[in-house]
Amino acid sequence: MALALYRRYRPDTFEGVIGQNQVTIPLIRALDQGKITHAYLFSGPRGCGKTSSARILARCINCEQGPTSKPCGKCQSCKDLATGGPGSIDVVEIDAASHNGVDDARELRERAGFAPARDRYKIFILDEAHMVTPQGFNALLKIVEEPPEHVMFIFATTEPDKVIGTIRSRTHHYPFRLVPPEVMGPYLESICQKEGIKAQKGVLRLAMRAGGGSMRDTLSVLDQLMIGSVDGVISLDSAVALLGFTPSNLIGDVVDALIEKDGAKLYETVQKVIVGGFDSRKFVEDLLGRLRDLLLLASAGVDSAKNLLGDLSPEDMQVLQRQSSQLTLRSLSRMAEIVNNAFSGMANAVSPRMNLEILVARLLCTRTDSSENIQTQVYAKNVEAPKANVKHFIGSAAANAIETAETAAKWPEQPENANASTNANASATTSAPQILDVDEAWNNLVKSLPSDVREYVERNHVPKVRLDESNPLKRKLVLTFDEPISQHAFALALCTTAPYDGKKVPVVVMSKVKDVFGKDVSIAPDSVAENGQKVESVAKMDPQKLAQVKRELLMRKAGIVKGFGKNTSEKSELNADSPLGGDNPLDNSLDDHLDNPLDDHLDASQDDAWASMASAPMGDAIAPARAQNKTQSQDKTQQSQALHSQQEKQAIKPVNSAQNVQETQESYQSQESLQEQAPSQESSQESSQAQTHSAEGINGAQEDECSMQDESLESATNLSIDDLEKMFEVKSVKEFGASDPNNPKNAHARKRKQEE
Repeated sequence: MALALYRRYRPDTFEGVIGQNQVTIPLIRALDQGKITHAYLFSGPRGCGKTSSARILARCINCEQGPTSKPCGKCQSCKDLATGGPGSIDVVEIDAASHNGVDDARELRERAGFAPARDRYKIFILDEAHMVTPQGFNALLKIVEEPPEHVMFIFATTEPDKVIGTIRSRTHHYPFRLVPPEVMGPYLESICQKEGIKAQKGVLRLAMRAGGGSMRDTLSVLDQLMIGSVDGVISLDSAVALLGFTPSNLIGDVVDALIEKDGAKLYETVQKVIVGGFDSRKFVEDLLGRLRDLLLLASAGVDSAKNLLGDLSPEDMQVLQRQSSQLTLRSLSRMAEIVNNAFSGMANAVSPRMNLEILVARLLCTRTDSSENIQTQVYAKNVEAPKANVKHFIGSAAANAIETAETAAKWPEQPENANASTNANASATTSAPQILDVDEAWNNLVKSLPSDVREYVERNHVPKVRLDESNPLKRKLVLTFDEPISQHAFALALCTTAPYDGKKVPVVVMSKVKDVFGKDVSIAPDSVAENGQKVESVAKMDPQKLAQVKRELLMRKAGIVKGFGKNTSEKSELNADSPLGGDNPLDNSLDDHLDNPLDDHLDASQDDAWASMASAPMGDAIAPARAQNKTQSQDKTQQSQALHSQQEKQAIKPVNSAQNVQETQESYQSQESLQEQAPSQESSQESSQAQTHSAEGINGAQEDECSMQDESLESATNLSIDDLEKMFEVKSVKEFGASDPNNPKNAHARKRKQEE
């Protein structure tokens, strides 16, 4: 009977162990220095050399010239432990899978008490050590921890985690690994030369694939192929048939059908696979291997891939080069992902043919979608758009007019059929296709949006757009806003134009982006705005900060904040007439007075459309404050009223003299110091506020009545009652007089008096 190939070529020294330098080199150094220990643990996949290394270690230790890393091979111990030798009486190999109980551990412990018969050490090699029961390991604990001087243990296992920790901690652990094809290939070629066998191109590659990185399994497969060789030659066809792999021509037909988008040819190939009796799971695995080879050619280039695929025949290499030139790297990666997912789910497949047909349908759908996608003509560019000299906030009339003019001047309109115009220009000038960049595609996308959505994403507010393709399977269109408040407005805005009525603006933009840039592209905000400020997501804001953001959005939408809307010109004239210029504290007091009606806290709900693309009305997020925020709101209202009373007194005085200017500045400084006072001084502020109001004879209700009759508030930039009802989705409106006890402002004042 012929000896198996893996037994004939079992190594006798550590130099003969293939692909395990991480284990052999440290052991060689330890033997040369005489630093050996009493217990070793060898772990790793099957067929990687654990048991062989244990025998070599025992041979090195018990050699008459040893302990040494290079056994002499002449002494009786070396001859007994050599390949094909009978074995040594002092080296005991125990199959732990069948000797795993407490009784076996006790017997081993008794045998360890006897001195070695001939050699230097009595060595116990426990193969498949993970099969020993916990009780058996516990019975060995004492002798493994403190063995006699002549005893040594070597545990070999494929699952080191199943060896109890108290045993592992008493050993030196050396992990073995699978052997890569680059290391195993030359070794197999040398064995074929020694055996006088010639293997055709690709045979050894199939043998290594069948062995899965295990040296013993690969040698077993090669031994089987050698036995079936004809005239000392192993043909590729016989190897494919014997090992159950799919013929390369069938795999090539599948890839060619995908390139040509030929569904009929694709399903004919599936029919051949089923009728030919090939394993469907093996077919999918071989298809995944072909896609891997194409990915190597597409990404690393022909020269580098030839080194990695050197065992392929020249004809197969030409086919791979032709197919890789007709497929993009993105298409190959998508197809490889689909095939890999299908391969993982075919373990318990009920109908292999149905699974194959579904797989090829998905692959064909991917190829069709990628050809129709405009993204095949889009290249990522980080181009900064020109910025306007004057910034206006979203929603203001002046901003809309300026943005429309700037957009028309800087980004001229494109024809509705961008592809048609591109093809026309290309045919008129050159045969090369016209390439659209990200900014052009974004400009065309913005023009197709409804007007109430477009105003949030025009170039004044989104100056930079770039396509992030770091992950080819999950690409992102990154939007950089001019300032954080513009991004917050975009995230909270609601579309009111059919057919998107009731949907959030990011949802509408997302749908358009997927139509233009691809189904796998999503929009994402930049973490830093154009002005350099860091942008915090609305979904991560605390309720108070979110309320402030929404309050600022409402004021800017209404145009009552300095620098936005039509009030800009009016306040500029006021500042020009004032001797204090733009820093006039009286002007700031007017701003604060206008802010007063909107000084209520808003409900901070987590409705950021960036985090979850669910359509919800903005009015649901803008609601009255909850009970826990009322105390803080009342304190802020009292402090604000104290400031207003001082500002009104200061406003009565003329400002045409230097002395009055100085007094105004001092008053402004005192106001700032009042705002920075600690909460411990709030009681004194409230008493000062009460004295001021009693002196002026104006209470909260009268102040509200006067402010509601102020003609200066009647401006075209203010929102009408209908607009406010629409914005907040008001269901009912109730009017209260200034002295009505049901007036919420009077209720706040009455509650403060009760608390005092």
